[in-house]
Amino acid sequence: MIRKKFIQPREHPSRSSRLLGSTSSGTKWIFPDNIPSEYDWVSDEVLGTPSKVSLSYLEKLKEAKVVIRTSEEGKYELVVPNIEERICYSNRSLETESNWLWVLDTFFTKVGGKISFSNFQIEILQECKCAPSQLHPNSWSIIRSFELVCDFLGFQLSSKVFFYLFKLTIQKMFNGRTFLSFRAFPGCRIFSLFEDSYHDFKEMYFKIRPLPGVTLFYLGVEKKKRFHIYWNYNASSSRPSLDDLMKMVGGLEAVAAMRRRL
Repeated sequence: MIRKKFIQPREHPSRSSRLLGSTSSGTKWIFPDNIPSEYDWVSDEVLGTPSKVSLSYLEKLKEAKVVIRTSEEGKYELVVPNIEERICYSNRSLETESNWLWVLDTFFTKVGGKISFSNFQIEILQECKCAPSQLHPNSWSIIRSFELVCDFLGFQLSSKVFFYLFKLTIQKMFNGRTFLSFRAFPGCRIFSLFEDSYHDFKEMYFKIRPLPGVTLFYLGVEKKKRFHIYWNYNASSSRPSLDDLMKMVGGLEAVAAMRRRL
């Protein structure tokens, strides 16, 4: 799919009609020269946002030791994307380049996450069938807050309890799907949003790539991926029933305690 240069977007523009456009707020979109058709479902906002991360910025992140856990140091490198790559792109050169994870810098600088992910975070990604970079920073803040609250209240982390409280919502805007958000079910809002209007994050993304010979934390038995590392159209979540929670040790108690104390 090719988008022509310097054509101002119309109210309902053709997805194949432009390479440079702008939103009503004045934000500029810069599309790659050639966008593979497999990303037709991704929004113009995502496809039109190249990374603004620089090598010097990644060096600062490494020096601050906010990205990689101490136990994982020396296993991964931080990589600046090229101008044609987008956060939703998968590895199209597998024979010459090893796979990587796309990450937003806010996961490390705002949410306090690190590589490798916790087992609970991996479980959430498995249930949602999505890549880490598909989740909006507010979504990651909800996951991290849930971990901290469970620890504080003394409840075992459970994806069933989490998905009884929260559902994954598919946001559609600018001709396609954008970042995924968790929303509380009615009567289950136990957290406020990380920021009600959080937008200045979309261009701050980069790659985390394993060094040769490293066993990847996202690979399980027979080297099968434990979760999607690239964007997936079929991301979704389902809500467990009360019967499912009753079969768990402390499931209903955890839900009741969170709704009562927060």
